[in-house]
Amino acid sequence: MDDNSTSSPKFSFKLSTQLIAGLVLLIVVVLLLSSSVIWLKGRPLLESFGQRSQLRQGQNIALALEQRIDEVAGITRSIAALGLSLPKNEALFHTAIPKVLDQLGENSIIAGGGIWPEPHAFEQGLVRKSFFWGRNEKGKLEYFDNYNDLSGPGYHNEEWYVPARLLQPGEVYWSKSYTDPYSLQPMVTCTAPMFINGQFVGVATVDLTLDMVSVILEKLANDLDAYAFVVDRNNKFIAYPYPSRVITQRLEGESKTPDFIYARELADIQRSFNIFSQQLDSIEHQLLEQYSERSEHYNLNVNLLSQSSYQISHKEARRIVAHIWQNKEGNRGFPVQVDLFDVPRDSILGEAASAMVFQMQSTNWKVVTVFRSSSFLKPTQVVIRQLVLYISIATLIFGLLAYLLLRERILKPIRSMVEQLSAAVSGEKSKTFTLSYNNKDELGMLAYWFNLHSKQLEIARDQAEKANRAKTDFLAKMSHELRTPLNSVLGFSRRLQKSLKGEISDFHHGALTRISANASQLLQLINDILDVTAIESGVDKLNYCFCSTNDLLAEAKAEIAILAKEKNLEFRVFTSDEHVRIYCDKVKIIQVLTNLLSNAVKATSQGFVRLRSFQLESKPGYVVFEVSDSGVGISEFDQKKLFKQFSQLDQKISAERGAGIGLYLVQKYIQMHNGEIMLSSKIAEGSVFTVFLPIERGTDTTT
Repeated sequence: MDDNSTSSPKFSFKLSTQLIAGLVLLIVVVLLLSSSVIWLKGRPLLESFGQRSQLRQGQNIALALEQRIDEVAGITRSIAALGLSLPKNEALFHTAIPKVLDQLGENSIIAGGGIWPEPHAFEQGLVRKSFFWGRNEKGKLEYFDNYNDLSGPGYHNEEWYVPARLLQPGEVYWSKSYTDPYSLQPMVTCTAPMFINGQFVGVATVDLTLDMVSVILEKLANDLDAYAFVVDRNNKFIAYPYPSRVITQRLEGESKTPDFIYARELADIQRSFNIFSQQLDSIEHQLLEQYSERSEHYNLNVNLLSQSSYQISHKEARRIVAHIWQNKEGNRGFPVQVDLFDVPRDSILGEAASAMVFQMQSTNWKVVTVFRSSSFLKPTQVVIRQLVLYISIATLIFGLLAYLLLRERILKPIRSMVEQLSAAVSGEKSKTFTLSYNNKDELGMLAYWFNLHSKQLEIARDQAEKANRAKTDFLAKMSHELRTPLNSVLGFSRRLQKSLKGEISDFHHGALTRISANASQLLQLINDILDVTAIESGVDKLNYCFCSTNDLLAEAKAEIAILAKEKNLEFRVFTSDEHVRIYCDKVKIIQVLTNLLSNAVKATSQGFVRLRSFQLESKPGYVVFEVSDSGVGISEFDQKKLFKQFSQLDQKISAERGAGIGLYLVQKYIQMHNGEIMLSSKIAEGSVFTVFLPIERGTDTTT
């Protein structure tokens, strides 16, 4: 083919027509089969299997939580039985009760508990004699006597105490969530009544810390494409994936205490949660309609609760009695699904979701599980298997026909072109790539334009080589032209600083200092740019020599000591007791250490900067240099671009920003030594740069 021809030959588009017709036919068949399978097989499976899968997963979460709660209820019953069986001896109570409370370990959901006798029940004349233990900051159970203070309202008037009078032996009552007045922890209380010969003599309690309930719930839903939260009988939050959203400060007396908010309160500040709040309120409303005021006995119980506790309003008493009656009639111990609804857009999942509400019979809590509407994993797998089967059969049939056609019309000509290019590339003296193809079709057009472009690339390559040589010559000349006046400015400014010190004003002396600093910074920038140019052009080589690691540390220390002293930093260099000599370019390694130390000083406003050298048994044949500081640290986002050329960090670590060349040069010099550099950093905790250099000389790399 004549490369100098100015007019292109005429081509016909037969090959593309054949390919398009075949592909269209294949696509039509595949789409028909895929659509048929998805519509006739997949859609019903997705709907039925998806709903069943979500129901099982939601039940599993609620049941697993119910089982953990049942463990606590069992411990509460054990403490009640203990309180009835033990002699009324304080020492025995102090010995036995903590052991029962610690059955699940110090890190369990149990925050405390104990025995609360009725007035005069433990000893005649003693109005209040409780035995309560709570966990201290170390997780150890500690005895608290505060509840026996006669000046307080009395524990026998508390919301978690009074409803136990309506229970039967062996039953338990779960309070609403509240903030403990002494530990200031949000918690709930499980209460078991104590009866002697049918007479109510007190209760046993176990307190649950709600933050541990959130941890348990998170573990249960961790492997699912979903989340769950729990509210108590008042629709007050027990656990939520983001606790900070549902915790507030409520005014109790003259002080504020942490407390969980109600579902309707979250709906007021987060509109997308409104559908959850409405559904939860509807469930409670249906329950009150079912049990509320349907008998005289019901009203007597409501009045008893509201009159016996200052914490229980008439409305709250109705709710408590309704839940107690529901537990007596329901399937105790097994969560019941009470609602299922769709969420147009969930605020946590960020898309449409389906929510299921399970009522926990023992606690009267409601567990709400929220699943992505798109996450039907098991049904999808079934559909995929059938879809793959149909598509595979169609692909095999039509693929075979397409292959026979493609092999003759496309594959063979392409293979010929590949062989021509391979021969051209493998030729040691060949610099021109050309293709030979005689047919007047798309491949012939490709060969024509490829040959023409190959010629243009040769011309562009020659021009680029000339431009690169011109750039190198220009930078070499400019280095001398720029360095000479800058060195003069730097030298004269320093001489003027010394000679005129005390003879000129502080303003003029500061101006000279600024001139000197700026000239030094500009000179360093020019040197860095020239170093980058030398590396990229391949002319920068390593001047190897044997040198001691301690000498390298001393040289780097001398360069940085003044900068660290000006910022009042603790600057320490730890030399090695062993005499380690490495084969390296001493000047470049000192430049690496100096650059890392300079960055560490800039990033540290107070604290320390340290440099040390050592060897690791896990990396024999290498010496390690480590530069650490207590500075501002580097974010994970900035770490990804730290060693890129001319990159600027989003997080400003010093008053001045560099040109983004220093760490690029550091990495290049280390790579030229066949070494590596690693970074470990956390925001506000500092950074650690670790450099690994081979002791023996490796192969030079300049890229």
